[in-house]
Amino acid sequence: MAINIKTTNVKLDPSLDDYIRRKIKSLGKFLGAADNVHIELESDSKHRSGTIKYRAEITITPKGSHKGHYADGQGIDLYAAFDLCLPKVKDQLMKHKDKEISERRKMGARLKGNI
Repeated sequence: MAINIKTTNVKLDPSLDDYIRRKIKSLGKFLGAADNVHIELESDSKHRSGTIKYRAEITITPKGSHKGHYADGQGIDLYAAFDLCLPKVKDQLMKHKDKEISERRKMGARLKGNI
């Protein structure tokens, strides 16, 4: 699994980098070895409320596929923004894995019934 982190208007400190990589690796049971994980972190100082908002996006793309999983979140700091989008993408990955398992079971039942 390849993890790419891109920042815009923000400097990525080592503690945040370690935090993000640790959290993404916890999703390893849902990800394949060939999946690409792209994370974008940015600061939006031009937000209409006048305060600085932070935004995080997670995009997970399986190798050889154009479909992927996407989630984003906004927060008062980068940790909060990342923590908001992580459960969203985890739910998508769990749903995808459940669908794969049920399809495999349906196929097995069809084959067993035909033999």
